[in-house]
Amino acid sequence: NTWVRLKTPIPLGGRDWGTWVFDPDRDLLYVWSGGHSSYAGNDVARYHLATDRWEISDPVELPLGCCGTNEQYPSGFNFNQRPWVKKHVWNGQAYDPSLKKMVMGSVNDAKVDRYTYVYDPERAEWAGRFRVPDGMLNDAYGMQIRYTQHGMFAWAGGYLFDAQAMEWKKLAVKGVLPSGGVDSSGLVYDPKRDRVLFGTLNGYGKPFDGQLHALDLNTLQVAPLNPEGMDPARKWTFFLREVTWHPERDLFLWINRLNINGKASPDLFPAYDTAKNRWVTVKLSMPAGAKPFDQSAVCTSVAWDAKRGLFWVGDASWDGGVWALRFDPAKAEIAPLKDFVPPPAAEKK
Repeated sequence: NTWVRLKTPIPLGGRDWGTWVFDPDRDLLYVWSGGHSSYAGNDVARYHLATDRWEISDPVELPLGCCGTNEQYPSGFNFNQRPWVKKHVWNGQAYDPSLKKMVMGSVNDAKVDRYTYVYDPERAEWAGRFRVPDGMLNDAYGMQIRYTQHGMFAWAGGYLFDAQAMEWKKLAVKGVLPSGGVDSSGLVYDPKRDRVLFGTLNGYGKPFDGQLHALDLNTLQVAPLNPEGMDPARKWTFFLREVTWHPERDLFLWINRLNINGKASPDLFPAYDTAKNRWVTVKLSMPAGAKPFDQSAVCTSVAWDAKRGLFWVGDASWDGGVWALRFDPAKAEIAPLKDFVPPPAAEKK
């Protein structure tokens, strides 16, 4: 129950503003991100879990005249049919086990680029693109996707990806899906209950109130969960994008330390106990003197590796790296969040 940073000989360097993609079939993590002056190359970096090494197998291509700019990146793809890096990949890419390929759905300008892109790891090359339906919001600030047993799910209005037809199909969702947004929301699939969970700040930079919503993929009903421990009065700073499921403990773990009243806990991480519908804290140690990966926030990503029984965390900030954690539920200190006593709010000077 301690985070361990791997001693990767040559780190990746800064490629911020996007989730990493975990490929369990090839034991790889993919990083295709940048934007906001972080990285303008459109190559896919591949991290090998077995060897703790980075590989860049496709040529680096840069949009001339756009390097160093904040959000001025071209839409669509280049003459080699490789999509340009996005100003904000955010949560718009994920691995599709049925295709055995990475799907990238978020684009720079949804009015210009009405496509979803597919990356083929076997060729280390982009395999093509397909049009999205009219009305589907596929911009980099709203498109968030996660794989389910029914196929890839897109939060942008509620769509499922038909891998055989290579098209997004609108779901007849009952109820109202919560509003997502860049830097302020996240989703995760609950395979035990066949549902998608959503968390949102309901606006950029707002405090989190602890509310979660669930979309049942059988009934297509969406409803609030009202978990124990939610409290709109708390000043809860929460990076909701990066979350994954631990099957043995039936626990959804977020990888930012608990932060209430503007003060981060040194070793408590928030988690959702699904069986009891409650927020809990999980004590996970950090090495002394190490830069905590959650300080990088938008650069971080998390995945559950069922084969090894490990959580993997990637930090794509300039001095970031790859971390691993073996979680032992029997020895873990897990406590209801409702019993947590936050530190007093810092006095304003």
